[in-house]
Amino acid sequence: MIKKTFFAIKNLLAAHEDAKLNRTLAGIDRYGNKYYQYYDNKGKECKRILEPNPHASETFDPIWSDWLRFHQKNPYTAAELKNFYDIETMSKKKAFEYEIKDAEMMKEYREEYKKSQENEKTTFQKGCGENYNPGGWKPINKNSQK
Repeated sequence: MIKKTFFAIKNLLAAHEDAKLNRTLAGIDRYGNKYYQYYDNKGKECKRILEPNPHASETFDPIWSDWLRFHQKNPYTAAELKNFYDIETMSKKKAFEYEIKDAEMMKEYREEYKKSQENEKTTFQKGCGENYNPGGWKPINKNSQK
């Protein structure tokens, strides 16, 4: 009962603040950020504002950018937002699956490449440690070149 009363008072104060600032709440994103539509004295739309959630990890949901920049007249509905978020989740899942598949393919390729290189090694390709000849290298004397 006390909880309901608290939220009713909170909503009443928010509605009073919105009326005082001549704005309406257009929507809330998944991070808890609030999007407001402001109106001028004649009742025409004048600006759109994002009020960030101070406890959110992200500061802005890019889905709302079209509405904020007046590229879209009406704010998103809950169904549209759910559809956007579902598509985004599916895309991330597919990308993760592709990354796993790509890592497996690269592992197989590296193993095959390593096997093919071991079979084709010559004495020159084995490395300098196996072909080292003490005293075989001498530094160039810079004074003799002038």
